[in-house]
Amino acid sequence: MKAKVIMSDQSFKAANLLNEPSYLELASLADIINEAPETEDEMCQLTKDADAVIVGDFPITPRLIDSSPKLKIVSKCGVGYDNIDIPYATKRGIIVTNVPSVLGEPVAEHALMFMLAVAKKLILGDSLVRANNWEEFFSGEPGFDLYGKTLGVVGFGAIGSRLAEISRNSFNMKVLAFDPFLSPEKIRERSAEPVTLEELLKSADIVSVHVPLSAATKSLIGEKELRQMKRSAVLINTSRGKVLDEKALVKALTSGLIAAAGLDVFENEPLDPNSPLLKLRNVTMTPHSAAYTAEATKALWLACIRAAIDVLNGRPPRKPANILNPEVVGTK
Repeated sequence: MKAKVIMSDQSFKAANLLNEPSYLELASLADIINEAPETEDEMCQLTKDADAVIVGDFPITPRLIDSSPKLKIVSKCGVGYDNIDIPYATKRGIIVTNVPSVLGEPVAEHALMFMLAVAKKLILGDSLVRANNWEEFFSGEPGFDLYGKTLGVVGFGAIGSRLAEISRNSFNMKVLAFDPFLSPEKIRERSAEPVTLEELLKSADIVSVHVPLSAATKSLIGEKELRQMKRSAVLINTSRGKVLDEKALVKALTSGLIAAAGLDVFENEPLDPNSPLLKLRNVTMTPHSAAYTAEATKALWLACIRAAIDVLNGRPPRKPANILNPEVVGTK
């Protein structure tokens, strides 16, 4: 009897994988089911006899894990893994992987897009041109240049360090970095100045956040931190919505505590239609789409597929998949 693999994310179709050698190899090993259930009940029914699950942001809960006795691997098609109960998966001997290495370029470019869009007031300008109301644009405050400004990067992994490299090389920006998991020497090797979070917030013209969501990073940027920023500063978040205190951010943006923000992620997604963020002109927003490029989508899926192939063949997943609970490997 063939194994069963669930591909539970709507981005699969955009990846255009059906003729890829890795997909064909997986199809020779397993029956592949591509569905994106809306409820936990539907997902439990789908995974009850699955050997592998490739998932986007659907919650992988203890209940779902318990209802899937054959499950060997949960492969996150992305970086952030806060939707997966890793301790419980580990207890059950299930390998959990993610793919951090392939998103450095697209997410860094998206953060840079926010920086430019905010600096040049792109969204406001576009809307006023469409409304044939050019005069209003020039009656307000002008935009600003990125060249020579100070960029503060919170989280200096693959994405944060790539954004720093682009900003430094293309716009001669000074880069400050805060990352408690990297030594000062490692940060300096990447041509950034290691600083505390407080020092970064007080000095940066643009603050870009690139940390995973965890108990330590939830509401990492709240009212206290926003008050430490320059009134002219811009806050960019392409990591996870709950890393920011959204209510405090709205207050900071409406009161002029900071100048503007660029947000790809939110505390609740999709964004509530009544969210006050939707009424603010000094916020530029995208629908959690920073990694949604043709190149990144294909690379993510192929990495997850290869991880599933490895596990079905009785070996640990290999890079670019990253094993989040390596203590499970070899226990079965």
